[in-house]
Amino acid sequence: MILTTEALVLRTMKYSESSLIATLFTRDHGKISLLAKGARRKTRPFGSSVEVMNHVCAVIYHKSQRELQLLTQCDLVKRYPVLVEDLSRMGIGMTAVELLHLSTEHDEPHPEVFDLTVNLFQTLQSATQRYKNALYTYEVRLLGLLGFKPSLRQCVSCREDLSSFRTAMPQGRLRVTGNGVLCERCGERSDMGVVISSAACAALESFQNSEGIEASLRVVVTQEMSRDIEETLRHLVQVHLTGMRPLMSERVFSRIQ
Repeated sequence: MILTTEALVLRTMKYSESSLIATLFTRDHGKISLLAKGARRKTRPFGSSVEVMNHVCAVIYHKSQRELQLLTQCDLVKRYPVLVEDLSRMGIGMTAVELLHLSTEHDEPHPEVFDLTVNLFQTLQSATQRYKNALYTYEVRLLGLLGFKPSLRQCVSCREDLSSFRTAMPQGRLRVTGNGVLCERCGERSDMGVVISSAACAALESFQNSEGIEASLRVVVTQEMSRDIEETLRHLVQVHLTGMRPLMSERVFSRIQ
């Protein structure tokens, strides 16, 4: 069967002297691993299209019983040069790519996740400030799209609405578990999850409900709030999406920025 689909390049690895194995996240068919024959030759049949974070249109020779499919054509749709020139934005892009790779299965389509990732890359390409907000929004929205949307407004134990508390006590402390936030009273009876300030919890909910990733760049987040949001997302992502595996890209880019 011949498949033609938009895709994002998640990773590549050398295979023989002339070829590559590439992992693509396609819009229509989910994640697919492929053999790109001749991709490493000087006269490359795919040009420079098979590079990580590129948005491409791929033609794939697909056999259902075969783990490694064959890439027959790959045309560049969009390259995001700032993502490979600016370390801050590269780190965010590579974190998203690794997270997408770890949290999705082969041959399971998630077109809404594909669109969210393209939105992230487009936002990072043009953004001038608050790049981390884009990653926070991506991660919390990805959790929701994959079926793990955390409750951030209502206590997951007693169902108390926390809007008034967060407004009145921005420095108040709440606890977030895998399912979502616990109110101050319920949180005192638990040692699970991580602690987050009311203000950081409110910001994270605004990212969860934003119309697009670009809108999140308008939200002002202090360093303290940022630390709380990052710790909370690391907990949620590791519980639900990566099987408690830490993200290699975050460790790498934290050292070189």
